[in-house]
Amino acid sequence: MVSDPASELSAFRISARDGDLAFLQGLLEASEGLGVIHGVRGGEVVLVTPRSREGALRELLADLKEERGVLAEFVDATQHLPESLVQAVSRGAVRVAD
Repeated sequence: MVSDPASELSAFRISARDGDLAFLQGLLEASEGLGVIHGVRGGEVVLVTPRSREGALRELLADLKEERGVLAEFVDATQHLPESLVQAVSRGAVRVAD
């Protein structure tokens, strides 16, 4: 069991048009384990990824910024993750990929 599950995760605040968020969601679904979107709110979401996949996600987000104007800001995962997700990771119900 992970003592601080949020320490195993990275989070990004994403700002984009709804169509671009849908496009991002499709990319994430096709790239199993790359990230999960949480907290959809008016063109802004929090995207969560295992630390081991952060580099790949940063590359994808850089491409989306250049191609579609998607803005991404690294944020403190402990402040932006839903408590239910943190608890699921700590129970082992959500596996943090290596």
